[in-house]
Amino acid sequence: SCDPCTESCPDTITLAWTDATAIRNAAGQASNRPIDADPLTIVFPYADYYIDEYVYYWDGDPYAPECREQATSAVPVPTDILWDGANNVTVIGCPGPNGERPLVRVAPTPVHTVECGGGSSSYLHTVIPFKVTNSTGFTLEGLHLEGSAEVIAADPGIVSGSFGITTGNVHDYVISDMEIGHFATDGIMLGHGVRTKDYATQIATILADTNGVIS
Repeated sequence: SCDPCTESCPDTITLAWTDATAIRNAAGQASNRPIDADPLTIVFPYADYYIDEYVYYWDGDPYAPECREQATSAVPVPTDILWDGANNVTVIGCPGPNGERPLVRVAPTPVHTVECGGGSSSYLHTVIPFKVTNSTGFTLEGLHLEGSAEVIAADPGIVSGSFGITTGNVHDYVISDMEIGHFATDGIMLGHGVRTKDYATQIATILADTNGVIS
C-alpha cells in the first residue's frame, strides 16, 4: 500500500496552503461524488492550519438580511466548511516528527452579542471545519481541531454554538485518532440537523477536552 504522508500516491490531493481557502477547496473536490466513486484521499501535511473566518446565523440562516446588515466582515458571508456527498473519501493528517497531529484552529469570533431580532442566541458562530453530510465511506483521522472558545467572550445571558465536526445522513464512516478541544458547544455532534440519521459509525481514539465552554 502507498503511504500518502511519505509517498506520491494516486487519487490523492495534498493541501499546499494552510488557510481556510485551501481547506474549502479540498472539501469542494471531495464533495458531490457518486456513491460508487473510486477512493480519494485528502492529505493535511504536518502544519498549523488557520480558519480566519466566522459565520453569521439567524434562525439557522447564515444569510439572514437583518443580521447581514450588521456584519463587520465582507459579503459574501462565510459558511461552514461542507463535505457533502464525500463518498469514499479519506481525510488524513500526517504526523509531525514527534507524532504530533496537524493543528486546525478556528478563529474566535468577536464578542458574542445579539443586535438583531432579540432573543438569547448569538448570531456569530465559529466555522465548523468538518460539516459532513449525505456521505458514505467517509474517514477522518489524525487531526487536532481547536475551536478557540477559551478566548471568546459573550455578553451576559448570550448563548453561542460551535462544533469541530458534525455529521448528518452519513453512513459507514470512521472518525479516529483525533484531538478536539475548545469548541463552545460540542467537539463532535453526530446526526446533526437532519431527519435521516447516521448508521454504521466507528469512533475510536478521540481526545476531547474542554468543549462546551465560553470563558
